[in-house]
Amino acid sequence: MIEYWADNSKNELNQRTFPVMLPFGSTEQHGNHLPVGTDHLLANAVVSNLVDRYKTQIDLSILPPLHYGKSTEHANFPGTITLSAHTLLSTLYDISLSLKRQAIPSLVILNTHGGNVGIVDCALYDIRMDYGIDAYAIHLGRIFESLGGKCAFPYSMHAGYVETAIMKHCYPEYERLYAITPDKGIDTAGFTKLTDIQSLISWGWATEDISAQEGYMGDPSQSTAEQGRKILEAAVDVLFEQLKKICMRTKGRTL
Repeated sequence: MIEYWADNSKNELNQRTFPVMLPFGSTEQHGNHLPVGTDHLLANAVVSNLVDRYKTQIDLSILPPLHYGKSTEHANFPGTITLSAHTLLSTLYDISLSLKRQAIPSLVILNTHGGNVGIVDCALYDIRMDYGIDAYAIHLGRIFESLGGKCAFPYSMHAGYVETAIMKHCYPEYERLYAITPDKGIDTAGFTKLTDIQSLISWGWATEDISAQEGYMGDPSQSTAEQGRKILEAAVDVLFEQLKKICMRTKGRTL
């Protein structure tokens, strides 16, 4: 059964031998049409949908989420709160040490922010070798990209088509922002600047390199709440299949 870690007593959690999942987002600018909490709101939406549809099909405990991430690329825009790589790695290691003390066999990090990818992937190896916990990462952006069409680059990078559509579906209370969604579409010059160098080179780009004023990357103007519903359900289907694999690998394994 899928459960929320925080809902259990200490004695109930003392009996857990299945994977735990840590939603990991950020607090950062998402243009003028989405709130700065978009990444952790998306994590909440994905987790809620997963629980609603698949609660009885796998054993998984969902940890309280991290709402801050490494958002250095957005640091020059209002609303962004970013933590250092050192702080985030230390946080992931401290969480892992706590899980080790409780004999939790595996940890899944559900990452909803692109800027966290490098930190998360780096941490996986240390968590395994230093704490003896099988560590996995599922990057939500990659799931979206796997759906193809306008769910992929360049339509759906940051605050673009996908994120805007899902937010419209799950959080109608932010209608005051959606109503002013820009309609200029994709900044072709900005994307060309990025893709020209990104093939075999890693670049420490900043958001203003691609979107100097709006702060979004992609095309949010074509998104609708109904499209958001379909994308969310399709993404959660993919997420569930990956979690099934991890649960099967974890079954019967203890520290």
